[in-house]
Amino acid sequence: MTSNAKYFKNIFIWLMVLSCFVAGWTFDGFRRKKENYRFLWKKMAEYEQRLLKLEVKCHTMKAQ
Repeated sequence: MTSNAKYFKNIFIWLMVLSCFVAGWTFDGFRRKKENYRFLWKKMAEYEQRLLKLEVKCHTMKAQ
């Protein structure tokens, strides 16, 4: 085996190892992100309700 082939074989092995790590990390990340997104959607909905209440208050104050 030439040194060139050995070099490519090492690169290939490292790429396989890295891709396995990345795949595991992203799948775990997707699961966690899903929970985080649910939490964020709830928070956004709460803030949206607060903003709507503030807008209504502002409009009623302007109308008076």
